[in-house]
Amino acid sequence: MRTSLLVGTAALGVVAAVAAPVVTASAGGGGQESSYVVAAGARLSAAAQVAEAPAADVVFNDPTGDEAAQDRIADHVRRAIDATPDHGTIRMAAYSFDRPDIAEALRRACTRRQVTVQVVLNDNFVSASVRRLRRLIGRDAASSTGACHARGESRGTSTEPSFVTVCHASCRLGDRGNQHMKTYLFSGGTDATPVVMLGSANLTDYAAGVHWNDLVTLTGSQQLYDDYGRVFAELAADRVVAEPAVDLVHGDVSTSVPSGRPGIVEDDSVAQRLSKVDCRALPGTGVAGRSVVRISMYGWRGARGADLARRVAGLHRQGCRVQALVSAAGPDVVETLVAAGVRVRSASLDVDDNVATGFEDSGWEHFVHEKWMSVDGTWGGAATRAVWTGSENWSDVSLLNDELVVMIPRDRVHDAYVEHFDDVWDHHSKAVAPPAGRM
Repeated sequence: MRTSLLVGTAALGVVAAVAAPVVTASAGGGGQESSYVVAAGARLSAAAQVAEAPAADVVFNDPTGDEAAQDRIADHVRRAIDATPDHGTIRMAAYSFDRPDIAEALRRACTRRQVTVQVVLNDNFVSASVRRLRRLIGRDAASSTGACHARGESRGTSTEPSFVTVCHASCRLGDRGNQHMKTYLFSGGTDATPVVMLGSANLTDYAAGVHWNDLVTLTGSQQLYDDYGRVFAELAADRVVAEPAVDLVHGDVSTSVPSGRPGIVEDDSVAQRLSKVDCRALPGTGVAGRSVVRISMYGWRGARGADLARRVAGLHRQGCRVQALVSAAGPDVVETLVAAGVRVRSASLDVDDNVATGFEDSGWEHFVHEKWMSVDGTWGGAATRAVWTGSENWSDVSLLNDELVVMIPRDRVHDAYVEHFDDVWDHHSKAVAPPAGRM
């Protein structure tokens, strides 16, 4: 069941404050009702609100480029931190965080401008930068030190706590999986624009110099910011949410927070998404009358990955034009795709041919860490050019994690992803050999 996430917010004192991150965004679409949604379609907000669709833009880093190209995403986040004015609010949820420049920007925002800083991380790795920031501002809302308050200011109902919370396993789903969302929120006020950033990028040096990552920036919708803030509040509370699944709609932008492992494979959210693709492209979409599906996926593996690979292979057999960029894909996933004739390339690159020098024990100097797919064709019975992106790998473990996926059905965003995909495909990937006996 998909249900409301309004609980937990008051306990953390999560209220909108004033911030003005400087970002560039494209124009959004029209307004639509926005609320939390249950599976049957009932809207659970006390009063349905017409929410203006957010503007949307996307940035990609290039781990093979110079320092500026590698740091495009990190610099984008840091500029938003630096632009947050006095008494604003910054909320960040990530799997991992070790960048000293981001930690220092948060420290300055806290101590010089009294910006509330709230960070939620997974416990896989607590870096020195995180430990220093945690000592400064506190481990959770209850132990917030007051370092971000003005001199002489007491903690009261008008001042939010600052903290760095590290969840053991997932934050909202209990003692399993991981906190895997990558969402960065900057509050807006009367004359400022609320900002939500999300994608595949953690706040680490690896995310800049080793991974290809994406980061979507959504601006101009206070309702979207507030709804994401409620999800963040539940992460920060670090306790089990009885009904964790959420569907959000803000204009033409849809967000899904999965609930965990489905009862049957047909209920898998990605399987359902793929089932809505019609390979006969409606006019104005696709190529030569065929729908085009592109997938850029890091962790595509396990039983779930194999099932999704079979579904993608089925789309190819039905006449869709399918391309897949993979990195940590399971051998059975790759074999299923290649055997069906799907065009597959690997962006796991051992640049120096030395296994000992790559990422952890992989040998890769560079690889795709993204988790997105796009459709240019017919989806759900309509002409569609859309991207689904966020933190969710196509793997078994993702069903145990705190994850978030957004759908953006806009030409400009879709085309930006395609341009990026084509660049990695053409210049930074290698062929995947067909399985033995299929030459």
